[in-house]
Amino acid sequence: MASIAWAQGTSGGSGGGNTLLSLVPFVLIFIIFYFLLILPQQRRQKKLRAMLDA
Repeated sequence: MASIAWAQGTSGGSGGGNTLLSLVPFVLIFIIFYFLLILPQQRRQKKLRAMLDA
């Protein structure tokens, strides 16, 4: 049983590429979040500030 766990734990290969691929969905979600929520809010604030200054 221990030899099976040892064999699974040492399954070589470079895991660096796999880590980067696992971060891609988080980056995409952040970009979508930015364009759907943050950018429109900044535009609203800018428009409101322009109306208050006028």
